[in-house]
Amino acid sequence: VQKPLVKDEGQNIPRQEGLDYIDEYGINHGGGILIGDVLWAPVNCGYHETDYPYGKLYQWGRKHGQGYGAPYVKEEYEINPDKTTAEIVPAPVKPAEALKYPDRFYARSDMALFNWTDNDMSLWCPLVFEGKATKHPEYDPCPEGWRVPELFDFYSLVEHYSDFVQYPEGGPKGRWFSGPAEYGTEVPRIFLPAAGMRTRDGGSYSRDSQAIYWSLRHGGGEGLVWHLYLNDDEATVDPSAFPHEAYSVRCVKDIQGQRML
Repeated sequence: VQKPLVKDEGQNIPRQEGLDYIDEYGINHGGGILIGDVLWAPVNCGYHETDYPYGKLYQWGRKHGQGYGAPYVKEEYEINPDKTTAEIVPAPVKPAEALKYPDRFYARSDMALFNWTDNDMSLWCPLVFEGKATKHPEYDPCPEGWRVPELFDFYSLVEHYSDFVQYPEGGPKGRWFSGPAEYGTEVPRIFLPAAGMRTRDGGSYSRDSQAIYWSLRHGGGEGLVWHLYLNDDEATVDPSAFPHEAYSVRCVKDIQGQRML
């Protein structure tokens, strides 16, 4: 349900004391934001105020993300590149080997058309039992105690959201999400920037116009990874994306009540 545009400067957002989000650089971004029964990180995974203001972009199942940068897919929108981008090398590669090269993007090749590794569907989610998922800490890009969202986390989050706006002033474009509560500046909410994406070939595109946020749940076939998609028209939860592609991650906290084993 989309609500009319209001002036939202991130005011009046309650934080959960003692449940802080400490990123890969050791920076503490403060307490998580409880929306419904899910505690969300205040910034994207890989976020850095100057170097990666939209967060990094992650191929599904990889521990490390890379920046948005050259080569660019031709587009009408301003590019806004990150400080560094990735070396593009052909896939496939074993997941354990990929851990050694955090600054590499593994692109589509004749030997790997749909996945950067050997169609391993369990890297972020090794088991689903009775509708509940598990996490795989070795490859999860989120800090200790946090994880990649489940698809049910996204279903709850997209119940209510703002218009497509810019936040902060002069910063990324995107949407505020308030989950079960009607969107407004008096309820818990998070801003998901339109961070853009990387294609299976490594090209960057659609920054400030689109974003996809990975879930940990793989649908079991080629191109069937669940995710949240947003642009300037809508926000939806969808089951079709390729692990080769690189998208955003917004971590959630492992707390009692979330739909995890």
